[in-house]
Amino acid sequence: MIQKQAIRNHKLIERMALDDRERQRLSAMVMENILPLVKKCNATKIAGYYPINGEVNILPLLKQLHVEGYEVSLPIIDQNNVLAFRLWDTVSVIEGKYGIMEPGGIFRMASPDIILVPLVAFDKLCNRIGYGAGYYDKFFSSTKCKKIGIGYSFQEATSISTEAHDKKMDFIVTEKAVILG
Repeated sequence: MIQKQAIRNHKLIERMALDDRERQRLSAMVMENILPLVKKCNATKIAGYYPINGEVNILPLLKQLHVEGYEVSLPIIDQNNVLAFRLWDTVSVIEGKYGIMEPGGIFRMASPDIILVPLVAFDKLCNRIGYGAGYYDKFFSSTKCKKIGIGYSFQEATSISTEAHDKKMDFIVTEKAVILG
């Protein structure tokens, strides 16, 4: 869809323009908004992501949750080209498909209660644009876990047109707000 691709391109350029210092500052603010939401959801199994392309860095939060006793996992693309989640010790990583870091050392699969999902763009209705491969949408078709989109406030789009396969987030968390889906 042309509109989605145009939004995706614009928001990726905008996100990549952040300097490291500002990205760290905004990421810390986003994490402050994520933590109470995770605690409120009463979950014990949290899936996150290893940030790429200027995504919000949630690694310190995942490490904190691991220390607090949460089961933490990261996404992988399995041999069937399907998104799955593998337990992560918050230390060992290996390069996976698309050059994205995946858990190393532990090779046990996980079934998260909450998934922290990276965003390229979002709207106030909790619609999300990712990179366009549909991995998360396919995964969400077969699970009931909470979907929490993670991004910066400037990634908000006025409106995102959706298709039947697109899955809304339950929440979107930025440095400025928590939006309920």
